[in-house]
Amino acid sequence: MRQFASSQEARARVLELAVQAQGSDVGLQCWGQVRHKGDAPTNWSGPFVLACLQEAELTRWKWRPGLGFTYRLVRVDQPRLADVLYFDVFEALSEEFEIPEVPEGARVGKVPAGARPINLRRAQLHGGPFYALLLDVLPGGVFRVVIGDRAGEVAVCNVDPDKVTAFYSLGVLVDQFDVPEVQTLEPVETETSEPERLMRTQPPEPDEALDDWNPETPRTSESTEA
Repeated sequence: MRQFASSQEARARVLELAVQAQGSDVGLQCWGQVRHKGDAPTNWSGPFVLACLQEAELTRWKWRPGLGFTYRLVRVDQPRLADVLYFDVFEALSEEFEIPEVPEGARVGKVPAGARPINLRRAQLHGGPFYALLLDVLPGGVFRVVIGDRAGEVAVCNVDPDKVTAFYSLGVLVDQFDVPEVQTLEPVETETSEPERLMRTQPPEPDEALDDWNPETPRTSESTEA
């Protein structure tokens, strides 16, 4: 598996691969790559997302009929870029929608509470469920997503976040790259008092009794009695 410098870099790689396929019909290619067994789903938006995760070298998961792959991910309330969006029915906003004004103090990239698109003209696709990758959050909270099998090809669309059935985080695949490296601690010198320092640096006093004794001279009875 590939190593990334951070989870953000890993997410960016997934989106890069997804956007590169924009305008292409890669359905058979994706299904062949992720197929485990069983029949293909009604559309290839799910296999497309899983194929992007495989191409980014984040996983070797296979598609399970009836389950897909999102059962392996954690469902969240607030998605991040490159997280998986799940739709029971996919409804893209018209390209001519108006972006509502951003409330003062709101941050671009976050979904402001109560934000709604003004123009709700939609082009609806059937044959769900559908899967997409969150590419960006526009001012006003509109989601821009990359989705497979929109009219038979990969497309970038704008969607109302309220129409997303569930958000699934890529955290189980990418958060590992944010684990800090273990640092070796340098030894810390502590202050030592002057008497202790002298005791450590000066040699011990010689034993006078041992200095007077020569191991080559046999001991006399006097020395023994002494």
